[in-house]
Amino acid sequence: MKTFYTTLLLFIISIIHAQQELEIYRLKGPYNPVEDCLGCIFPAEEHLPETPLLISEDIKYFSNNLDELYITENGCEKLKKLGDIPLSTGIALVVTINRKPIFGFCLWNMLSSFGSDWLVAYQYGEKLSFRFGLPTPKPGLADPRTDKRLLRYVADEK
Repeated sequence: MKTFYTTLLLFIISIIHAQQELEIYRLKGPYNPVEDCLGCIFPAEEHLPETPLLISEDIKYFSNNLDELYITENGCEKLKKLGDIPLSTGIALVVTINRKPIFGFCLWNMLSSFGSDWLVAYQYGEKLSFRFGLPTPKPGLADPRTDKRLLRYVADEK
């Protein structure tokens, strides 16, 4: 009987984990900008478009310290279709798990000399390299990559 309950518990955990979908959406409307916070993005679920830009199959993995996200060739092609990245604003994106926003960030133009108080990412081939604040984060802001849902997702993926 104990074996049955253990097996059932493991089965339920695997179903719950299998339903975890990491996705990235492009934001085109309001995304809860914070006054006096350049580039800060705090999106709500209602700000997300119907379809994601990148789906779980386009995303390989996060690095251990969450400052790099590796994507597939297909994911790279999707990012390329975004076109030119504006120098002053980047392109607003949001990482979600099961369509629940985890954190927003800007895909940043590598030639930009503009700063940001928030999280930006540069694309280097199949790698998105994150940086919190350019040149430094605004005092009092917490790095959104420390969200417990994301940490749990990354731990479960290992």
